[in-house]
Amino acid sequence: VKRTKAMRRHLKILKARNEINRETFWALYKKIKGGNVRSLSHLRELAKQTKIHK
Repeated sequence: VKRTKAMRRHLKILKARNEINRETFWALYKKIKGGNVRSLSHLRELAKQTKIHK
């Protein structure tokens, strides 16, 4: 639970800084909910990959 909340908090910060858009935010949010994101560093990696591909 702590890890999930930390990842969601980090996502919120990325969105507030306009580093990710709304669609990316919700895509990553759902991955966190589904258990596809292992850690905060994995989340950062996924956010970078998503940003590069767009």
